[in-house]
Amino acid sequence: MVIILRLADGNNFAVNGDAEGVAMQIIDDKGNVSNPGVVSPEINIIPAEMKLNYALRLVGNGKTLRAGTYYSSVRFKLDYY
Repeated sequence: MVIILRLADGNNFAVNGDAEGVAMQIIDDKGNVSNPGVVSPEINIIPAEMKLNYALRLVGNGKTLRAGTYYSSVRFKLDYY
């Protein structure tokens, strides 16, 4: 199975709202960083579990940091074979 994630802010994922200077980075449970539009390494899912484990962290996007609320959505494509 491979996953492709979209909605980019450079090599990270964009946020919307009042906050500025931040983006999201998505990491799988093996430490691989997901880049927008790039196919992830293949993942073998254990049939009994049927789950994907990812973590999210905020990173700078090169713009001046401004406090505020933010939200985001990430579109992903899952190819299962």
